[in-house]
Amino acid sequence: HLHDNSLPFDRVIQMEGGGADVNVVTLHALVEKGAGVEIRQLDSRIDALDESTVASYVYTSGTTGGQKGVVLTHGNLMGEIDAAADAFDFGEGDVCMVWLPQAHVLGRMAEFYLLTQGCQSAFAESIEKLARDYREVSPHFVVGVPRMLEKAYERVTTVLERKSWIVKKIFAWSVRVGE
Repeated sequence: HLHDNSLPFDRVIQMEGGGADVNVVTLHALVEKGAGVEIRQLDSRIDALDESTVASYVYTSGTTGGQKGVVLTHGNLMGEIDAAADAFDFGEGDVCMVWLPQAHVLGRMAEFYLLTQGCQSAFAESIEKLARDYREVSPHFVVGVPRMLEKAYERVTTVLERKSWIVKKIFAWSVRVGE
């Protein structure tokens, strides 16, 4: 139930099923309510936003302690988007393979960047099926964190154990080039 005053929000959007709590809005009801909103109303709401306005919450996994809600403001998001846009030149028609969960702050930031640049997102089914998904999608770029890359490396080296010495040699050479 959402009657706890310590929560940083007063409504939850439920993606599937019916709202069991007065503060729960179903996705279907939200879409219906938004159908009658005029564009000028949206524009005035957007114009009212400033850098300190809360845009999103990301909840930590709690692996190093209790779970915590991280507050991301519009200023946080735009700072990240602007920095990424300065560093990279991706745009409409470019495809990104997304393999970070949306609960991960980098995964969320990557999605906001992709949306502002007009890029397409392709979501990997799982780390085990990443190679298949990668071949199917042929992305222009991938966003990840070191641990995800370590998992991919471990998977490749496991597969390599059954390969010939020449394949192993080529892989070792490519890793050295990459480093």
